[in-house]
Amino acid sequence: MDQQAAGIPDPTPQLVFQAITAVSTGDTSADALLRRWETDAAAGFLQTLLAIVEEVDGVAPPLRQLAAIVAKNAVGSSWRKTMGSREWSRIPSQEKGQVKEAALRLLFREPSDVIALQLGLLITNIARFDFPSEWPNLLSHLQSAVLWNGPASMRDRQRALFTLKNVIRALRAKRFVIEPSALAGQAGDITITAQEMAAITRGLSEKRERMVAMVGNTFPALAQEWQAHVQLLIHGPADLWQERANLGNQCLFVLREILQTLAIWDTTRSDRWDDSRVSVLHEAASQGSARRDNSFRGNAQGGAEQNGANSDAEGRDITPQVEKFFEGAHHALQALQGVLPDEADPVATLRAELASLTCERITQCITAAMDKTPAGFASYLPHFLPLFTQGNLLNPTAHTIHQFFRGKRRVVATRFLSRSLLCPLYRTETIAANRRDPPEDKSMKQQWEREMAGLEKAEASINSLFAESSCGQLVEAIVAKYLALSEEELQEWREDPEGFVRSGDVEASPDADTPRACGVALLLCMLERGGNVVAHTLMNLASRLQVNSATPLQGEGRQGQEVVILREAVYRGLGEALMQMEPLMPFAQWWQGELRHLVVSCLQAEQQQANSLQKPVTASLLAGAVLEDEQFVRRRMGARMPRGNWLPNQMALPLAALFGGLHNLDTLSPDQEQNFNARLSTLEQAAPAMLPALFELLGRVEEVESRLRGLQLVSIIVEVLGAQALPVLGTIAQYLPQLWTAAKNASNNKETGSVTRLHSALIAVLTHLISRLGHLAISHAAVESVLFPLLSHSLDVSESHGDILVDEALPLVQATLTSSPSVTPNLQMLLPYLVRALSSGADRTALFHVVESYLVIGNSSLLQESAHVLVPALLRSVEEAQKAQAEANARQGSGGSEQHPGGLALLRSSPKSTKGVAREVLDEAMAASGIVAVLLATSLQQSAHLLAPVLRVMAGAVNIQTGRGLSLAEAYLEALSHLLYAEPSAMPQLLNNDEAQQAAFFDKWLSAATAKKLEEVLGFVGMTPAGRLRRHKAAVAMTRIASSGCCPALSNPQRLARVLQLVCTAAKEQGQFAGDQGALRDALKEDEQGKAQEDRDHVAMRKLALSYNNPLRQQSAEDALQALLHCSQMTHQQSAVLEALSFLDHHMESYVRAVLSSPHAAMQNLSISGQPRSTP
Repeated sequence: MDQQAAGIPDPTPQLVFQAITAVSTGDTSADALLRRWETDAAAGFLQTLLAIVEEVDGVAPPLRQLAAIVAKNAVGSSWRKTMGSREWSRIPSQEKGQVKEAALRLLFREPSDVIALQLGLLITNIARFDFPSEWPNLLSHLQSAVLWNGPASMRDRQRALFTLKNVIRALRAKRFVIEPSALAGQAGDITITAQEMAAITRGLSEKRERMVAMVGNTFPALAQEWQAHVQLLIHGPADLWQERANLGNQCLFVLREILQTLAIWDTTRSDRWDDSRVSVLHEAASQGSARRDNSFRGNAQGGAEQNGANSDAEGRDITPQVEKFFEGAHHALQALQGVLPDEADPVATLRAELASLTCERITQCITAAMDKTPAGFASYLPHFLPLFTQGNLLNPTAHTIHQFFRGKRRVVATRFLSRSLLCPLYRTETIAANRRDPPEDKSMKQQWEREMAGLEKAEASINSLFAESSCGQLVEAIVAKYLALSEEELQEWREDPEGFVRSGDVEASPDADTPRACGVALLLCMLERGGNVVAHTLMNLASRLQVNSATPLQGEGRQGQEVVILREAVYRGLGEALMQMEPLMPFAQWWQGELRHLVVSCLQAEQQQANSLQKPVTASLLAGAVLEDEQFVRRRMGARMPRGNWLPNQMALPLAALFGGLHNLDTLSPDQEQNFNARLSTLEQAAPAMLPALFELLGRVEEVESRLRGLQLVSIIVEVLGAQALPVLGTIAQYLPQLWTAAKNASNNKETGSVTRLHSALIAVLTHLISRLGHLAISHAAVESVLFPLLSHSLDVSESHGDILVDEALPLVQATLTSSPSVTPNLQMLLPYLVRALSSGADRTALFHVVESYLVIGNSSLLQESAHVLVPALLRSVEEAQKAQAEANARQGSGGSEQHPGGLALLRSSPKSTKGVAREVLDEAMAASGIVAVLLATSLQQSAHLLAPVLRVMAGAVNIQTGRGLSLAEAYLEALSHLLYAEPSAMPQLLNNDEAQQAAFFDKWLSAATAKKLEEVLGFVGMTPAGRLRRHKAAVAMTRIASSGCCPALSNPQRLARVLQLVCTAAKEQGQFAGDQGALRDALKEDEQGKAQEDRDHVAMRKLALSYNNPLRQQSAEDALQALLHCSQMTHQQSAVLEALSFLDHHMESYVRAVLSSPHAAMQNLSISGQPRSTP
């Protein structure tokens, strides 16, 4: 596109620099200009940006950084354009080459690391498009800068590694497309044969294989570099190993990306890697560092020379290099896993930190290799599995792991073990199935045998973990070193028990990326793989600890303290594995036999010191107790416990019960029917005693977050109980005013975010309560005393919470309206807040639905004073939808017409690469049309005048709707049909007296009315009556418009024939439509007579009543047919209309002639058949 022709100036250096400078000061017009240059791929734009970046002395760093960011983003959006499976570009090839050269050059010359980072990401974005075909030497350039023996500085090596990592990560997701040259010289409609398509597909596959091979060719040299670096960390002097270790860890980042990119490597050599080779390697490593350093440097240099031509498309078998890397990784883990810091020696401490980080990065590489190619890695697993179990579970003490192992290191180690346990290829059943189906090709059978042998070795190594001699040690190690409380956690308990319980609950959630959560995951994986062996081991450990504990309150000595901590960890594991353990250990029996005694004994020790170790231990035993022992809940956690007797630490005990109950209820699912019914029955029995105790607890806790969790539990209890929550309504209503008072007080003393979440939780409780119990809930005086003040506060956009609580409160307002037979004074009091919210950033779609409900159960007079706000909001929504649809249509049109090298006719049958209107925009306009429809249905004369600008936009928007917007067009037509049936003369004004627009409007309306949706064709329940209703209302409304003679567009014989066809179809369906009307009438009567007040959805039933009483539904389609046949539009051009109708459906044309000659006989014997033809 010519920039000047489009009104956009060319991106000269002066203009671009001025725009960059203006954007840095917040100039939006300059930002828009930069975006236009970026989107239109303006020639010279990228070169100018990089020229600004290069001006180190003349341009301030923030401006140069902004220029680099804009260049990076511009490449991502305009370097190459894509449509379907095609790419093309408007940036000249010469400019692209200059940009790539400049980006690489500046990466290593730039003095600022922040700007260099953006340049690295710029190179990454270019590589997504141009590597390997247009930039084949990129990887070799970056790799040459990494080599230790090369001329690059330490800073350049780090930048090269960072960029290399990001480039390879981006290439993993690269999408190969058809190049324009593949279709060069072809134009017009193209028919591609199956052979040609196969050739194109084969070419794309070869491109990917070539790219993967080139990525793989970088592996040997980088692996050798890493081995040279890590050997210095293991054996080198302090003046060398620090910077080399950091480089080595960065190399591991790149190697991990390569291992995740490579295809399955050959496993022929993995059988040769036995323990003797590892021993030899370990023995060689113990020799002097100088000789090893020289040998590794030599190898690295040789590797660099060998791999200097990475642009070569030929991939080599890199299995030997992968094997050497695994051997080096195994040796490094052996040497570094046990390196611990020395507080008296800072150098040793730094070395230990780097060693731990190296172990972490190696583990990530090994895990990536196993995830990418589990079959290829199978032969290596027997070597790494014992290394990880020994180094991360069995050998180090709990104190060592907690004190010196980084959290990330513990996470990645347990994750590797968990994934190996879960890998389906390493399972007996999978191997047996593969053994039964060997390949027939002899050339493949040898490789298959080696692969199967490797899988069997992996399976055997995993099975060895569950041997009697090792399983107990592993389970105890997981419990003691990953599940048990650390010394720091015990100290946190003493200082802030309430916060500790809350944070511990979050940390132990299944989604948490923490050592304890991953330890629990590993224990669950062992239970899943080992079954009863692990379960019995865990139970035996619990029994041994129980015997050693003597009594629950003994064991305060060091040995006894360790036993108690272990016991808590075992119980934590049993609680987390309750689903797997329940067949062996029914929780109710365990609770009655042991846990209840522990908890009650601890609660009775009210005068003990607040730092008693028993209390944090006992707290963890309460998970699930709230659903198992009603007596415990009532007597020990209820209101009978004096307020003064609760010490701070004792508050955490019921809090732990709260979190345990929340976890159990949150996972309660009807999918597990037996468990669900049993828990639901227990909950129904326990709720009357549990809720008073819970509310009492909420009145005592200090932290807002703890109150939040309590309210969440109340909300879930009500949601799960449903209608069975009625017996506890009085209890909830009794405490709601206290909670509301506490929330108001918190607003004055706490930070806004926490208080807002507290109000949100209270809103959720009321929403569930009213949704489940309906009118019974809102008519309760105590509920009402909280409900409307809470809603007034939440809907007030002038409060400190802004719009946040508005969106939370709208479902509660909707639930209240649904359960209200009329708009009460309290509900009417909320209307000004809702109207003001329309001008805020709140969810207008939800607001429109609430306003519509107000109109349905009230009347239009409710909004008379608010029309000056409501109508502009409606207009804004429909205008935004119209603008979005017009832009989508324009994009689709330009996408289809623009010509590019190679011709785009090939893609005419493919979906265009355009984005339609956002679902949120359509939903908002749909909700706005619902308000318009209700207003026109209830007070047409007054509303039509107020809504005139909205109605004009809706009428104009009908003509342009496509795709997903067709449903919006139907919603608009639903609203407009009310007006046009009552006032046909309004039709010309709606479309500015433009006959062409009127014609397009009727064509769209006819298409929408006559189309049968797939669900209707297939006979889905409810869709057939809906289709009949759509056709009936359109037929009646169009007949009224045609009979009025006020619309010139209906003077067209062909269009009038389509209207006649529609009316005849509706007349044919009149009997079935009358049955639909009768069914709706019966449903309304049944609801009125059969349902209690609290069970009735007043909004839904009033909507049905409005629909039933719609004049369009009351009018007979047979009468409409007679009216249409005798209107002036028809009589003046009857022969032309019948001729057009004959083209559409000659059977219908014959019937219409029969009606005209003998109307009564023809109407009594209504029969229309035949297949309609296409529109003339």
